[in-house]
Amino acid sequence: MADVDAVLTAFGKISSLTGLSYWSVTDQRWEALITAATALDPTSRRPRVDFTPSEFREGHDLIFAQRENRLAADIVYRLRPVEVTPRRVVIQAENVTGAQRFLMTAIAPGDLQLVYFFDAAPEPGRWKVYILTRVGTGGSILSALISESSYINRAVAFYRHVAAIPSDMDPPAAAR
Repeated sequence: MADVDAVLTAFGKISSLTGLSYWSVTDQRWEALITAATALDPTSRRPRVDFTPSEFREGHDLIFAQRENRLAADIVYRLRPVEVTPRRVVIQAENVTGAQRFLMTAIAPGDLQLVYFFDAAPEPGRWKVYILTRVGTGGSILSALISESSYINRAVAFYRHVAAIPSDMDPPAAAR
């Protein structure tokens, strides 16, 4: 990634998340984590084209939907750019809608929160990436059953996506 626009372009390609692979610690194999993903118009919630770098402005929320491999319905997420400078990008993400599994609430609205930090490295064109994940207590026991390894593999899959590295490249970040 050469500059901040390249980071934001990769981050904003929501539709390209479809088919994103991760290492499933449950099934012990590479699987598609996200089976469908689309950017949404914030007012109508209708599908739209992917986000452009110019849309990532502090205080300007972006909305998208994605369906994960183990869920029957889309989850809508809000992206909130917190800081966007030539040397640093910080974006918060939070689920706006909940998710159910086996007719139980797996995760309640607002209970899945992520913060993505992209800091320019000293070497030109290189970025340091940090991803923090928080899962609240509003979901059912199902959300607690997801292992730490699974969250690690999900974060690594997204990092690889943004960095244009094949997401199913061995070795998995957390095999078990």
